[in-house]
Amino acid sequence: AHRRGLAGPLRDEHARYEVRDVTFLRPDVALAHKHARAVDADGEPIDVGHEMVALYVLVKEDGHWWVAARHNTLVQ
Repeated sequence: AHRRGLAGPLRDEHARYEVRDVTFLRPDVALAHKHARAVDADGEPIDVGHEMVALYVLVKEDGHWWVAARHNTLVQ
């Protein structure tokens, strides 16, 4: 799904993510709360009428962190 979206309707879209909080449930499981907003190709913020809050579930396996799940919510 990501390949299709990023190659198609999202190919010219850019966003800047800012980590707001990380909570470790155990040494190998973390929740990361991120805030995102649209930016242009040069990284300058643009107003598209909304921003996004994201929650990532991260799992550490064999020394690498992997995204196990994520959820985005649009906010005005």
